Amino acid sequence: MNRKQLFPEVHGDQDFATLRRDEQALAAGVQAICDQLHLSGATVTRYPDGSQPVYAVGDERVLKIYPPFDRQHSETEAAVLAAIDGRLPIPTPALCAVGELEGWTYVLMQRLPGESLAQVWPLTSAKERLGFASTLGESLATLHHTRAPDLPAIRVGINTGPAL
Repeated sequence: MNRKQLFPEVHGDQDFATLRRDEQALAAGVQAICDQLHLSGATVTRYPDGSQPVYAVGDERVLKIYPPFDRQHSETEAAVLAAIDGRLPIPTPALCAVGELEGWTYVLMQRLPGESLAQVWPLTSAKERLGFASTLGESLATLHHTRAPDLPAIRVGINTGPAL
């Protein structure tokens, strides 16, 4: 008996450019990941922006999914989240889980409280902005002194056209 695929097949950036905004096509796979992570009862809400599909899962988690050809990016994100966890003077999302479903990879992380800087920036005073800049500078300095994680090898594909 053949089981219905939860995620659609996608073979590259062009396929994914159309698919990544298609909630109907992704919904079954996202729900299956939440079930696999024992998060079935949580409300799942898609964030409107981003290069990858990203979802708020309840009030405490964020799920980011990657198509099969983008596995390296999910591995890198997971490694960096683990490397900076608790080391910066600003909150960073803790890594909760990584996994794979039908070749699609995912990263589950802690959801940080608060609002997007893009939303609050226009409402902040010059003094508050200076405070943000100072904290950001301190965070970057700490980041530069943090040991880099072992990252997966970079795979570069070059399309040179048809062979002659």
